[in-house]
Amino acid sequence: MLKFYTKGLCVAFPVRQLASFLILILLAATTFSQNITLRGHISYPTPENGNVWGYVDSAGREYALMGTYEGLSIVNVSDPDNPVEVFKVPTQPSLWHEIKTWNQHVYVTNEAGGGLLIADLKDLPDTITYNYFTDSATLNTSHTLWIDENGILYLFGSNLGAPGRYGGADMYDLKENPNNPVYISSYNATGDFQRDYIHDGFVRGDTLWASHVYSGMLEVIDVSDKQNPVPLASFSTPNNFTHNSWPTHNDQYLFTTDEVDNSFLASYDVSDLQNISPPLDKAQSNPGSNAIVHNVHLFNDSFAVTSYYTEGAVIFDVTHPDNMIKVAQYDESEFTGGGYHGDWGVYPYLPSKNLLVSDIENGLYILTPVYNHAAWVYGVITDSASGALLNNVSVTVLNTENSAVSSLSGEYKTGAASAGFYNISFSKPGYHTKIVEGVSLISNQYDTLNVVLGQLQNFVYQGQIIDSSSKQPLSNAMVVIVDSIFTFTDSTDSNGNFIFPVFYNGTYQIFAGKWGYKTAYLSSQNINSGTSPLIVSLAPGYYDDFSLDFGWKESGDAQSGKWVRAEPLGTLYYSQQSNPEFDVDNDYGNQCFVTGNKETEFYVDPVFNGTTRLSSPLFNVSGYTDPYLDFYIWFYNVSGVYPYDTLKIFLVGESDSSLLKNISVSNTQRSHWVRERFRIKDFVVPSENMSVHFYAENPSGSYSLLECGVDKFQIIDSFEVGINNSGNNINRLEVFPNPFDNTFFVSYDLLPGSFTTPELLLTDPAGRVIISKKLINDIGEESFFIGLLPAGIYFLQLKNKNGLLLTRKVIKK
Repeated sequence: MLKFYTKGLCVAFPVRQLASFLILILLAATTFSQNITLRGHISYPTPENGNVWGYVDSAGREYALMGTYEGLSIVNVSDPDNPVEVFKVPTQPSLWHEIKTWNQHVYVTNEAGGGLLIADLKDLPDTITYNYFTDSATLNTSHTLWIDENGILYLFGSNLGAPGRYGGADMYDLKENPNNPVYISSYNATGDFQRDYIHDGFVRGDTLWASHVYSGMLEVIDVSDKQNPVPLASFSTPNNFTHNSWPTHNDQYLFTTDEVDNSFLASYDVSDLQNISPPLDKAQSNPGSNAIVHNVHLFNDSFAVTSYYTEGAVIFDVTHPDNMIKVAQYDESEFTGGGYHGDWGVYPYLPSKNLLVSDIENGLYILTPVYNHAAWVYGVITDSASGALLNNVSVTVLNTENSAVSSLSGEYKTGAASAGFYNISFSKPGYHTKIVEGVSLISNQYDTLNVVLGQLQNFVYQGQIIDSSSKQPLSNAMVVIVDSIFTFTDSTDSNGNFIFPVFYNGTYQIFAGKWGYKTAYLSSQNINSGTSPLIVSLAPGYYDDFSLDFGWKESGDAQSGKWVRAEPLGTLYYSQQSNPEFDVDNDYGNQCFVTGNKETEFYVDPVFNGTTRLSSPLFNVSGYTDPYLDFYIWFYNVSGVYPYDTLKIFLVGESDSSLLKNISVSNTQRSHWVRERFRIKDFVVPSENMSVHFYAENPSGSYSLLECGVDKFQIIDSFEVGINNSGNNINRLEVFPNPFDNTFFVSYDLLPGSFTTPELLLTDPAGRVIISKKLINDIGEESFFIGLLPAGIYFLQLKNKNGLLLTRKVIKK
């Protein structure tokens, strides 16, 4: 199995053939500071730095032990304003270095080979000695490490062990000879690599807190008998990608991180390992930014000091683990949002209390924090009329990042980073929003604020859905009425009626539909207590843009990337859109079917190791003169070792079936919605019970990236062929990518009357024709390869016998 490397994580996940992650960037970073001051900074030649640790010598001098691409950098930070590098210790060049100290020695792991670096620091700042420990040439790589108070070294994610029995926790004794650890044993519970791989761990006493990143699980292990470790408990963390953890000194509370976009710092009560609660609280540095929290360290059990990648060094007051509040931040990174850039690690344990920060691109920072306690507020929210406790009330401390949602008992907990007067908003669908102004919050104190909310006026709203031709009511039709706050959903009864017993004044969007009919959409409908009942007419036919759920089914054996109906979460493979960010333009709603939609990182949920099939409900085209299937396809593929990924489209009739299209990397690679149209008679006999199936397949061993999508499915008759069904009365000509390297694709859709000897012409700026292609269909896609032409501007023209229809400028890089 090949490895895909992200910052801080070696992911053995088969999305392969990736380009290098080495990113050269400018050092000038836009910084943000809150209660943290910059003191010093050192940059390094290669912007691929790893983690950082601290050390204090016998004379009280403070050092940063910094993992750089070249190895270990030892920096004297006793004068934080003037840091001085005193030694460099080489390793195999690596993006991943994790560092710990014990008994005047430093231990450094890496993923590039060469074993474990061990350096003797007792003679700093004058000299050091070092060696590379390979355990009789068996140990080559390791991802992270921990050393407990008894001198037991734990290596996590190492190469030790037989295939399927490695990557867990490997234990060594350092006491006899710190330069030559003595192997004790290894913990690999099941032989399942995905389950056993431990990305990081924390050990105190006889307890190992193990972060199983692949299985998204925190496991608690009794290691009192090193030859026979015993699992005690396990639980999943919020984003199911458990990266590291840190317990309080009394082992009552535990704090965890997940290394994926939009992840949380989470807190748990672990005092009873047989009854570990759901998270007491989840906190983010900047909710909505998509940033990743990487590592957490506890300082005095009251503050969680976190390395927050693009958000920098962030400190949360966790005095109350069920109400964590951000109180300090220094953002040294020029990057924003998700992704693996910026702050890898923060070390908070120097006697000076200065922070050591390793920035992946920009090097070592020395910061001075102020550990101020937060100001907290608690209360109970009730209904003004009944006195009932109100849950799911959104509570926001305005002009801060702090918010909460009330529990089933009506309780909420939140706060602010510092003392002051704050306005606090309370809102719940169906109730008047209340803003309490000038609430005084005091640092390191819990204040109480109980709130009463009054209900909005409500009324009964109802309607009927009918067949536009027969005027007969339609049973089991769907209706969805939405605005920015409310979503009302119902299905019609046998008389075609729907009813919402509790409805509120507002301006709404209305979707109504049924399989076998064309979906109806009404925008900006002002509905109040005096509004007449709604009557919606549906025209027979087939139109499905997936704004409503008509019962398409997923099946197959793919391990990930299964078809889902959802608003797509866009993913990028470098600059190319791998999973769509949006559904097709000019349809209703914002949903489509896509393969995998869990995260905004391309490697998290692609089609992997199998097939996922999307099947339509049965449709009847016996009443059509000459029916056509019409839909949009998204297909993106980065070829791996074996380029066998495909999207196959099958049409199944009552007595026969046919392959409509087989899309593969050999005939297309695109980041674009492309319209497809197929005449049913050309493939199967039109009948009453038909279906269409989309097979996205990543064969075992393919090692590639595959993402697919389907949207705006419809069946149109022969007299409609050529109609531009986007709702725009224009011809469509789209070019992608643009700018391009050597090849670009053209997607076209022509209106009636346009399809008269059409052709695509590629010309230079002087108008000289370079390539000419006759079009034989009114809808489709063409590719243009001009690798031998120089970089510059060219023009693509769509013409017919009557002259020029459209022109697009294309740019060759």
